[in-house]
Amino acid sequence: MRIKDYEDKKREIKSHFKEYLKLKGRAVDGKMLQCPDSSAHEHGDNDPSASFFPDDDHYFCHRCSSGGDLFQYVSLYEGKPLEGEGFIRDNFIYLADMFNVKYEHEEMSAEEKENIEIGKAYEKAIEILKRGITNDKAKSYLKTRGWEEIAGDFELGYCAYDKFVAMIEKDFQKNILIKGKLYHKELFDDRLIIPIRDAWGRAVGFASRTFDQKPKYVNSRTSQLYDKSATLFNLNRVSEQWVYVVEGYADVFTMHKVGIKNAVGMGGCILQAKQYETLVRKKIRKAVLCPHSDMAGRDGVWKTISRIGQSSEVAIFIKEIDNGTKDPDEYINKEGKERFLALPEVTVFEWMILRYKEAVGEQKERHYNQLIESAVSEQNLITRERMADRMAEIFNIRREAVIKEIDRLERIKSGRYNITVAEVVGEEGELSHAIDVFEEKAWNRTGIRTGYGFGYNIMDDKLDGLQNCLYLIAGRAGYGKTGIALNLAYNILKENDNVACLIFSVDDNMWKILPRLISIESGLPIAYGVNPKFKIEGLSVSEDRKKQIYERRQKAVEKIRELSSRFFIRDANYGRTIEKLERLIQVAKAATDKNLVVFADNFHKIGFEKEFSERRDRYSQMSEEMKRIVNVYNVPMIVVAELKKHNTARPSPDDIKESIDISYDADVLILMHNQVKYDEENNRYSTQEGLYHLTDDGIKLPILEAHIPKTKTSDFSGTIFFRFYPYNSRVEECTVDEVNAARKALMKIT
Repeated sequence: MRIKDYEDKKREIKSHFKEYLKLKGRAVDGKMLQCPDSSAHEHGDNDPSASFFPDDDHYFCHRCSSGGDLFQYVSLYEGKPLEGEGFIRDNFIYLADMFNVKYEHEEMSAEEKENIEIGKAYEKAIEILKRGITNDKAKSYLKTRGWEEIAGDFELGYCAYDKFVAMIEKDFQKNILIKGKLYHKELFDDRLIIPIRDAWGRAVGFASRTFDQKPKYVNSRTSQLYDKSATLFNLNRVSEQWVYVVEGYADVFTMHKVGIKNAVGMGGCILQAKQYETLVRKKIRKAVLCPHSDMAGRDGVWKTISRIGQSSEVAIFIKEIDNGTKDPDEYINKEGKERFLALPEVTVFEWMILRYKEAVGEQKERHYNQLIESAVSEQNLITRERMADRMAEIFNIRREAVIKEIDRLERIKSGRYNITVAEVVGEEGELSHAIDVFEEKAWNRTGIRTGYGFGYNIMDDKLDGLQNCLYLIAGRAGYGKTGIALNLAYNILKENDNVACLIFSVDDNMWKILPRLISIESGLPIAYGVNPKFKIEGLSVSEDRKKQIYERRQKAVEKIRELSSRFFIRDANYGRTIEKLERLIQVAKAATDKNLVVFADNFHKIGFEKEFSERRDRYSQMSEEMKRIVNVYNVPMIVVAELKKHNTARPSPDDIKESIDISYDADVLILMHNQVKYDEENNRYSTQEGLYHLTDDGIKLPILEAHIPKTKTSDFSGTIFFRFYPYNSRVEECTVDEVNAARKALMKIT
């Protein structure tokens, strides 16, 4: 969004500084005025500490040193943004309209125009949905929850999906409704609808809830306007400089109902980094986390602490509910507002001490390390001294010993090698601890397989799951090796909530990988992922069918987005060396608390920062480095490699291009092959002497042969088979009948 004669208009707006102060009731005494950053002053700066300086269009506070022009003042006083589109929309235009400063928009980009239209569509949707709140089912539900009086405050709504779509399509083009994710039956059909506004009041999305007792919420899919990880529900209505941070919408509604107006909802168990940044931008000084009383709520607090620590910008406190209730909504309805307000609010450090007191065994040791780490990280020396006093009391050791340990670990942490506190504290008894952990895992396995799920039952069965070792997938160009690797990465993520994946791709860049992932999830052709606007719109099918395809593609995009916090994709733009790969592994492990799985494509194109006189030496060293990385970081690494191009027979380990060492170093070797070739002249796949499967339309497509001559994870040796769909990169397990047919065909061929 751009403004014509922007700088001239800014100067004109700034000249209205004193008028603004008068309109807002801010004290002005000659050259003195109230500081906008009232939280920095013990009594809100009722006796003005700021003065106009160096002219009447600027101010400077002599007590807290804040200063600037009218825009900075409004940012501090009202929480308006100072940069980006938010500045133009919520600060510049807000003030221009206030003082009747005429302005003109310059030509906007297509995306800017779309965003404006999407915003209008959201406002229209809210208007439509609000009219439906008089529905008997909706009214009965609101009465049951005690939310009748607050329905208007939160613009709650209701509508049947078909009716909602018919009404909103009268005012907006379908492409705007698609971009705004308003074709979303699961969200809008026969539910209580909750409009979501960003921190500055702009409608950005919706949430909805079923009317039965199942706590089933659905949120808008991520769009150009809505980012759930950056949004805090109800923050736009908060007028104070501190908030209660709760998990869900029901908690916010019930707290609002009893007069607690400064509650905001995370939409989950964890306060995300972007949500924290939003609190900072809104000038919130204190946030009280009110987690649910289950294990997920407590884990969410730990993860929040790990993400934002003991913040100085926003002071974090924790208020835990008790008396067997699940969440603030249930607690307030059962015990009342005053009992809720009386629950203690503890600092992050005191909360960690409470967890330490409760813990036993290995968990107690971990909490001890976390407490020490928090003291080492504390910058305020007075606060650190108090923390040391408290730890001496809790650990029953001399205060001097605690201080000495904190100082020692701080020196180590800030030293040349950047050794972490956890490394030092955890060094003693490492082997004994490892034996304990190993024995506990060995005797408490809940399943047959040893490793994580591959996402393919046949691989879990034959290879005993995905384990922390080196896997080599080798094949000739175009034979499906990269396809199965990408499917493996995606399926591993979907099957294992405790796993994150790093893809280091030298062959394909991000913009080639993303459409393939969309196609793998949706089953649609890759072209629909790359160029949906023209490829889908150009289909000779009904508008309803096009809409279904759009929704199918969009659901795939949202599924991938859901996994994005556990999915790290880095292409050659980040570097092509093994040193860069190792650094990316370090970064990925630091960025997530999940178990990391690494994919490297392609072995023969990854280099070193140093040069080798012989290519063979480089590949041998690369093989050793990959094996070392697997062992040092205790991760599974799946490496894709090339086979010699001139040989068309089924491959053997000797065919691995220019380096046999990697086949020896690999713990599991998978040789990919298929003999179904694409006939460009006749636009079809040739099946001469090949194994194939039939689509529903009777089209013959390749079956991938995955020959496994070597594995150290199980006693299997043989071939497993997969259906391959080249047009969308999807790889699926063969049925039992297909496997039997493939084995018979393979016997005839070989």
